[in-house]
Amino acid sequence: APRLAKFMSAAMRGSAGGSAGLLAAPHGRWGARRPVVARRHVRAPASAATPSSSADASVIGDDDDDDDDASCALRTRDETAAEFRFEGTRRLYGDRRFEKLAASHVAVLGMGGVGSWTAEALARSGVGALTLVDLDVVCVTNVNRQVLATDASVGASKADTMAARVRDINPLCDVTIVRDFVSEANVEAILGLENRNRNRRDDVDKTIDFVVDAIDAERDKAAVIACCVHHRVPVITVGGAGGVDALGDVVVEDLSRATFNRLCQRVRRLLRREYAFPRGEERTPREIYGVKSSGDSRETKARAEGRKKPQGKFGVKAAYHRENVNFFKPDPGTRGRGGMGCDGVGGSAVFVTGALGFKAASHVCLALMDDDGDDGRAAARGPAASGWRSRVWPKGPERGGERGGERGGERGGERG
Repeated sequence: APRLAKFMSAAMRGSAGGSAGLLAAPHGRWGARRPVVARRHVRAPASAATPSSSADASVIGDDDDDDDDASCALRTRDETAAEFRFEGTRRLYGDRRFEKLAASHVAVLGMGGVGSWTAEALARSGVGALTLVDLDVVCVTNVNRQVLATDASVGASKADTMAARVRDINPLCDVTIVRDFVSEANVEAILGLENRNRNRRDDVDKTIDFVVDAIDAERDKAAVIACCVHHRVPVITVGGAGGVDALGDVVVEDLSRATFNRLCQRVRRLLRREYAFPRGEERTPREIYGVKSSGDSRETKARAEGRKKPQGKFGVKAAYHRENVNFFKPDPGTRGRGGMGCDGVGGSAVFVTGALGFKAASHVCLALMDDDGDDGRAAARGPAASGWRSRVWPKGPERGGERGGERGGERGGERG
């Protein structure tokens, strides 16, 4: 950018020691300019002088009282240089879109193997405000998959540790820490949605523009999604990553369509059973997996009669990795396929959890910058007043058996 070139030019003119600069003379057929390591003549120490080497020595490097010529001219703590921290992002998306990111507020629920990488990516993308939510502390078994987990941070609060990392990445980011586990009882308070039409929470500086659900418990995930859908706050939920030993395709699609991910399926079942989310169309195995079934003839007959099936989409994106494909067959006695715990019983890989976190961050950033997004950002905010979204929150006592099945939510098959 012109302003960056101008600043660096001024910085190099002001460098001490008669630097040779960062650019060599034109060379080659096209006269291109190539970056080089600047060289300067420095006198060898007296103790190192020998009869055969009493003259100046030409060395590559720097002396103790001068800056390296080949280093970045933009000092991190220089106020003038601070605006260039996200210059690469500005060049990629343009100033107008980047300013949308800088003015956005994203809440990340859960600082685990997915949420910590999501927060990292959002901070490095220039999102202006982050709310980081987790009550847990760093365990030594988190080191294999969580960006905040190191030997030095074991035993520290995950939310505090991640907040310190975000502030070090971008001191201008407004970080709010919530040391709590998200549940149906507190999700509105954590997201600042209590009495939204009257009073907002004092410690929430601005309305949350997007929510990333990166928590593990299926009931809590269902509560977060139902609350956000009712209040028309865009949300993306992330499926389970435990037991996946190789990174394949990370899928982002409507939660109602997610397949081969147990956590997504369980959450979807809870939403339909206990929060009155739409049932959706009854797709046959042929439609889902491309195989034949005994129900094909019935489905074909229904279409021939022109009966319209409900669409049933939730309007909530899920980022997930299908769990039906692994690279290795488990060895006898292996305990790592499925589930995850601080005792190390669960198995996970950082290139899987990290990829899910980055995919969620990518979806959030693009949605925030998109002028024509379909995630409801342009819609009027506040609780839905009509339609099925107005009935999903709070969960009423009469909805437990409304959709069939037990209130417990864990009984039944894996299908959602």
